[in-house]
Amino acid sequence: MAETTDAARRAQLTAEHEHLMTQLSAIGRAPKDDAAGTPADREGGELDFDEGFADSGQVTAERGEVDALATSLLDGLHDVDDAHREVRRRELRPV
Repeated sequence: MAETTDAARRAQLTAEHEHLMTQLSAIGRAPKDDAAGTPADREGGELDFDEGFADSGQVTAERGEVDALATSLLDGLHDVDDAHREVRRRELRPV
């Protein structure tokens, strides 16, 4: 019974991880992975805004909004990754 529950949690966490990564990629902030497949840059990539845009105040406001959204998504991603590690740790624990 616990195996089924853990498998369901693992599937749900994997789906949530993929969803968050898609959202982060869409705003250019997906964490980069190193060769081992672990997040090497937990803050993600640099944002790309048109600095030559005439309304620099608007660019600054949009950058702030994207930064806040990215921070929230990265926090969620870290929580999902922590929960995924906990499920795996419980699976490996001797009964």
